[in-house]
Amino acid sequence: MDESLNLPPGFRAPRYLAQGAFGRVYAATTEAGEPVAIKLLAADRLGQPDVVWRFTAEYRRLASLDHPAFPRAVDEGVDAAGRPFYAMALVAGLPPQGPLPASQVRTILAGAADGLLHLHGRGLVHGDLKPANMLWDAAGRVSLVDPGGMMPIGRRRATVEGTLEYLAPEGFRRADAAPEADWYALGVVGHQLWTGLLPFEGPPAALLKAHLQATPPALPGDDARLAGAIAALMTKDPAARARALPAALSALGLAPEAEPPRLHRHGWLLRPALLAAWDARPSVLLVEGGPGSGKSQALESLRLAAELEERPWVGAAATGVAGALLRGLARQWLGAAGLPTEDPLAAWLSGHVPAAWADLEPAGRRAALGLALGQVLARCPSLVVGVDDLDRADAGDRELLLRLAARDTKVTWCFTAASGLDVAARCELPLLTAAEVAALVALRLGQEAPPALLTALAASDQPGAIDELLVRWESAGALHAALDGTWHFDAARADVATLPILDALSPAAQALAYTAAQAAAVGSLDALVLGQAAEVAADDLGPALDALVAAGILAEDAGRYRLARPLPRRDEPARATRLA
Repeated sequence: MDESLNLPPGFRAPRYLAQGAFGRVYAATTEAGEPVAIKLLAADRLGQPDVVWRFTAEYRRLASLDHPAFPRAVDEGVDAAGRPFYAMALVAGLPPQGPLPASQVRTILAGAADGLLHLHGRGLVHGDLKPANMLWDAAGRVSLVDPGGMMPIGRRRATVEGTLEYLAPEGFRRADAAPEADWYALGVVGHQLWTGLLPFEGPPAALLKAHLQATPPALPGDDARLAGAIAALMTKDPAARARALPAALSALGLAPEAEPPRLHRHGWLLRPALLAAWDARPSVLLVEGGPGSGKSQALESLRLAAELEERPWVGAAATGVAGALLRGLARQWLGAAGLPTEDPLAAWLSGHVPAAWADLEPAGRRAALGLALGQVLARCPSLVVGVDDLDRADAGDRELLLRLAARDTKVTWCFTAASGLDVAARCELPLLTAAEVAALVALRLGQEAPPALLTALAASDQPGAIDELLVRWESAGALHAALDGTWHFDAARADVATLPILDALSPAAQALAYTAAQAAAVGSLDALVLGQAAEVAADDLGPALDALVAAGILAEDAGRYRLARPLPRRDEPARATRLA
């Protein structure tokens, strides 16, 4: 028995099994004699609230499942040392290993697919499907284990998550969690079990290129239906993958109930102006645009472009950006440059700061950060640095990064901002054309948009506003798909769905929105003119306009405002005549 494990009464004879990302896994038995696996959070993780929350969420998600492909949740609690734990039924079997006969590959894939259908029906994705997270017993039963990667469908991803060899193309783009990525991973598993080899191998940059662009190696020719199913599961485009799924599952012997498709948030439009700016190879590139214009998506496009060229990328958001960049550089690249990696920030600064880091005044800390960043960047000549919303950063951090970017180095800097930064190479994200709106909506629907939907979006020309409207309309039933996969749009229900956006805003914001709607034919309006026409007090004007821009209802350009999305019809005092 491991003396560090001190569980409450109810479990007997624990023994160590494995080390996990957040703690240890033990085998034990309950007082009733049932074998269980116990996952115990490491003591050094107790001071990390986000890790504790994720750990306890694992158990809640596992407990929501009721399918033989998943271990049964048994109990959760806290041990005598205050560490959270949870217990689940101990599953027999070993991870499957290829090469295997086609009949056995089909059995394993069918069992895993049946479990995935149940998991997705409960609103979850697995997130890290691979043979190491599967168990196959002597009776041919398959279990999907390690619930640590499970997450709700639709969850936004801040980083690339999962095992790269099994990651779907959209996963490299940090797409929202969706079932299609699990199906792609299952296809990779099928290829590996049948051939004994992964379809794609190599360093991260090579895997990125392969998953996005390469055709998987040919499969054995003795079972065409199985080969077709695996190929369908590994379809590059997630919407096409979803359409091919019923036939793939049928080839595995499954006949799930047909379900209508959902909105996809698996990517973004590749803006021609952005790609042209990147191809010009500036040392500093500024992507400009207002709220909802797609600046963050543009930065993701640049990250992907850099990684396809096998150039290292490090990025950060505006808050604490200088320190965040240094930490990111230390984690990823300082080891390769021969610089210290243990406690990297403190270790590096200790040789360049005359006093302890904690004792420095803010100006002294920034000077130390500038020195450290400058030294590190000089040793990483192929690096690409991305900073989102630099105009929102602390003024000192912003000045520091712009000064570093102005140096004559081979580092490429990519910034996004609304406006106001003095950078020579700029890419102002233009408003979406009607064709680009149609292309974006087709990307979300997986097919061409219904004409009525494009008509309702005629006044919308910013990606963020369009995405928010599509999600809201789908939730309200105004945008819905039939079982045959075709999408339909109900304009009347869409009007009702849009009302809560405005109802949540101040009366001043609502008055400004409807005044802008009534004056849409005039085009963009000066803020003061719009405020006077809407009879909004001067003190309320700025906050109301900011709220409308943040909600994607108005778009701002150099102090002028225009309607960015259609508004529901509502009886309002006619104010547009005051604009004459």
